[in-house]
Parts: sequence; C-alpha cells; structure tokens
Amino acid sequence: MRKLNTPLSVSSYAIGTAKSKEIFEYPMPLSATWYDFGDIYFDEEEIVEIKKFLRYKFEKDRAYPSVIARQIYKLADEIKSHKPLKEEVTGKTIAELLDLFKKERETFITMIGFMSYRGSVQMGDVLEEEIKDILSYRLAALNKLPLSEKYLETLSVSLHESVIVEERVALLNLSIGFNALSAEDKQARIRQYLDEFEWLSYHWFVGTSPTVLVVQQKILAHAATAQEEVERVTEEKERQERDIETAMTELGLDADEKEVVRQFRAAIFLRTYVKDHINLAAYRLLPILYAIGDQLGIEGPHMPFLTLEEIDSIEKYSATELREKIQSRLNGFSAGLMDGKNTSEGFARPVQASKSTDDTQIKGSPAYRGIVQGRVKVILSPKEQDKLNPGEILVTSMTTPDFLPSMQRAAAFVTDEGGITCHAAIIAREMKKPCVIGTKNATKILKDNDLVEVDAQTGVVSKIAT
Repeated sequence: MRKLNTPLSVSSYAIGTAKSKEIFEYPMPLSATWYDFGDIYFDEEEIVEIKKFLRYKFEKDRAYPSVIARQIYKLADEIKSHKPLKEEVTGKTIAELLDLFKKERETFITMIGFMSYRGSVQMGDVLEEEIKDILSYRLAALNKLPLSEKYLETLSVSLHESVIVEERVALLNLSIGFNALSAEDKQARIRQYLDEFEWLSYHWFVGTSPTVLVVQQKILAHAATAQEEVERVTEEKERQERDIETAMTELGLDADEKEVVRQFRAAIFLRTYVKDHINLAAYRLLPILYAIGDQLGIEGPHMPFLTLEEIDSIEKYSATELREKIQSRLNGFSAGLMDGKNTSEGFARPVQASKSTDDTQIKGSPAYRGIVQGRVKVILSPKEQDKLNPGEILVTSMTTPDFLPSMQRAAAFVTDEGGITCHAAIIAREMKKPCVIGTKNATKILKDNDLVEVDAQTGVVSKIAT
C-alpha cells in the first residue's frame, strides 16, 4: 500500500509495537516492516500468525474484542483531554522541551500499538469471518444463501459516527443562521471549527491548516440548507439502525450472535478511529517540535523528518548535520523495522508477486452502492491528490486518512485492494458515495481522464467510449 509517512512516525513503530505486545498479549514483537518512498510492506507470515492468535483468543474469550475496544476508547479520551501546548513551550530550553516531548508523546506511541493488522484491522478481519460463518449457517437454514452479501453489507455499518460525520454535523450546525450573525460572531464560529477540527488537515505530523477564508466558504456553502442536512444525517443513521435490527430479526440471531455483530461494527469503527487519534496526538505534539526547531534554526514542518532517536539526542548534532539529514528525506526515504529495531539501510524487502489478473475487466466488490459516471484520476500517493477535481472518480490502490481531501471532492472511489471493512469502504458509507473495492487492477488499466461508469451495484467499472 502507498501512504504518506515521516521518519518520526516510522521510527515510533518499534516502541508502539512493544507496548501493543503488552496490551494484546501477543506472543512476539513485530519482526519486520518496510517503508520505501511511500510503499509499506509487512511480513506476511507474521500477519497470518497474529490472525491465528487473535482467532484463538476470540474463541477462548468472546469478550476479548470488547476488552481491546475499551482500552482504545480510554486512550482516545486521554488524547482528546490533553491541553494545547502552544503556551507551555514558551521560554523553555531545548532540554526542557525534550523532556516535555518525551512526556507528551506517550499517548501517541501507545495508540500506534493499536494500529493496523496488529490492532483493530486484524481483529476486524477475524470478526468479519465470524459474521460470514453466522450468515452462512442462518441463511442456509432459511434457504437464502445467495443473500449473504446483502446481509453482510447491511451489518457492516460503523457502530458509532466517525470523525468525518462529526466534522460534517459540526460544520452544518455552525452554518445554521450564519448569514445573520455579526462579523464578530462569525469569526467566533470559524475559530470554534478550527479549534475542533484543524487537526484533520494533518497526517503523521504533516499538513497545512485551513485558512479562515476556506472555513468561511465551507460554512457559507451549507448556510441555506444546513438544518435540512442535519436532519437527513440523523434520519439516515436511524434508518441504518432499523435495517440492522430488521436483518438480525430476519436471520433469527441469538444473543451471542448479536453480540458478535456489535463487536464487528465496533471493529469497523475502530479501524479509522485509531488512525484518527494517532493523527490527533501527533498534531498536538507539533508545538513542541516547532519550538525545538525554532531554537535550532530549523523550519518547524521539517522537524518530523528526523527520527525519534535523533530528536531524543538532538543536542549532539549540529544544525548543519540536522539540515542535511532532513534534506535527504524530504522527497522520500526508506526505513525498516527489523526484530524491533529501526534501520535505514541494508534491509531485505521480500515482496510477493501479485497474482495475474484480467487486464481488461475491472471487477470488484461494492462497498457503497450507486452508479455514477465521471473522469478518472489515478492517485498513487497522497501527494498527488491535488490533481483530482470535484466530481471526478478517485482510483487508487488503497485509501488512508491522508486521502480525505480528494475523497471529499470525488464522485466515487475505486480501489485495487481492500474488503468490506477497509478505509475506503468505511468512508464511502460515511460520505454516501459509490465505491468499488478489491478490483486488483484498476490502477493498471485506468488512466487519467478516462471516462468511466462506476457501477457499485454490481462492482463493475466500465470505460465509456468517447
């Protein structure tokens, strides 16, 4: 998968993984992962073994996913409760700032331990398999096995509202009556939005804050219809919950099976919730990093291009040495985690060859149903997403939280990878945008500006002759 990252975040994996070993009771530390100029590779054998371990834990203790979920919620509350650090960094020496950084980064590093296949993602995969087994058993008894995919889609609704929905509802509420406000009150609402959601513009320490003008334009765009839109969001959530209750009744699920459904929906929610709170925790560390950089004559936004180890021992480097390290990484870098230790050179990268696929047909699985036509933009890295215009079709290997700006503009999403609980599927359902996932070959067949029809009813993406 391809995603934006920084040396600071990559080098935090080892410590976060060690913490996750304690929390999840994993029998082994993370043995290997590779980051190479945007591409991330995991040790596939380890993924298989961890999945077996999680399934065993779930079979022995059906409450195990809920235990993990409670720890995530508790940690997220700690991250959200951290007070802003902009004032605390004033007047501090580098040594004092480093001590503050070590203290404040604990929640960031701990949340990393819940990320990806070692946390909510892998647990979600285990629970999805359990849901499929339940559906097969129940639908076979009803002689309705062909409806398995339909019921899985119905039950694959996030248990709670994601930050995407929270941000949308907050923006709509701020838009109600906005035009009638005084200039001072308008500025107060804009500031309120920025205080709550400015961090959404950052991913792994990197980003740019939206301007006051941009926020005002977003508010004004909804001012005339905000109340009706809020009501539609509420009605849609209520409809989804009714559909889930109806589905579980039709299937005749017992109490234990309903609890598995709840845990599955929680895992879907946690998949993005964990990553969102990693980004929130990272964003809240920026004032410290910027203050350290300021004293050393280094641009604040460049500080995350140092590793965790380099920042901890930053006083032993000259400003020139630090700038050289940063400059060599700004346009891309490679790093590896081998047997719990970070390395930036000499690591092997065993990447399995992809399976051969039909080079003409684009067929995947519907993640959110609908049919839409539009021009394609193939985005292979978050850094390329500015080229996607409103109403175009986002085609990528897999989305991550840093794809959010282009996902907001896109009319539909098409991905090479992913299943019903992947990031693209979750966000498509939140945004109510047609989405086809797991095509294997969309980024290889489609080119920028191709006119296509995305049929997320059947999972087929077709080129339209022009």
